[in-house]
Amino acid sequence: MPKFLEYCLGFHLAEDRFPTLEDLKKEYIEYLLDLTGFNLKETAKILNISRRTLANSLIKYKISRPLKRWNENPYSLSSS
Repeated sequence: MPKFLEYCLGFHLAEDRFPTLEDLKKEYIEYLLDLTGFNLKETAKILNISRRTLANSLIKYKISRPLKRWNENPYSLSSS
């Protein structure tokens, strides 16, 4: 299982619930934004969506700078 999902599932299961698809989408977008330094063009490219679609997702999920949340967990940007 990818490290991102291990972290995200562990976080939500600690709250006694499974994450919804919407939870996972928001968390993954936030993760990629931190990974790319909030570079919308690069994040959209990774997601294979347009920048406009990504911008709409930021509005939908109320995502704004600064995030940096992912740098505080053991699965942030490293791969193993």
